[in-house]
Amino acid sequence: MKNIIWTSEPEYDDELHEFFEQDLGDEVMNLNIELPNKVVLVGKLQRWDGVYSVHKVLETRNLGEAMESAVQCFEGDNTFTIYCEAGKMLLSQYGHDNPYNPTILEFRQLKPEIRDEEYDEWCADIYGVTIPLADKPAAVYGWAV
Repeated sequence: MKNIIWTSEPEYDDELHEFFEQDLGDEVMNLNIELPNKVVLVGKLQRWDGVYSVHKVLETRNLGEAMESAVQCFEGDNTFTIYCEAGKMLLSQYGHDNPYNPTILEFRQLKPEIRDEEYDEWCADIYGVTIPLADKPAAVYGWAV
C-alpha cells in the first residue's frame, strides 16, 4: 500500500491537493527525527538521455530536513511525491527531463557502524552500508511497514 507523506502533484486539484502542496513544512516538522547517521538518497535518475544509478549523501541526520533537501536537489519545474511503499521511504520526481518515467529515489541511512568520514570507502556497496527508513514515518503516522 502506498502511504503518501507529501505531494506537489497538480492532478490533486481539490482541497486535498491544496493541503499537501502548502504543508511540506508541516511534514518536515512531523518527521523532525534525529538519526544516528546521515541520510542518503539512492535510486535511478531518469533523464531524456538515459537512466543512471545515483546516490547522494544529504548533509543532515534529520529525516524532515532530508525531505526538504531531497526536493531542493532538483532544478526547474518538477512534481514530487514522498511516500512509503513496500518497506521503503521513496521520493518520486517528474520534470522536464523525464515527463513520463519518474525518478524514484529511496531515503536510506548510513549504518551506525559506518562513520561519515568513512563513507567514500564504502560507496561501491551503497545498499550494504545503508538501511531503509520507512519505519520512521510509519511510526509517526501509525502505518504498517
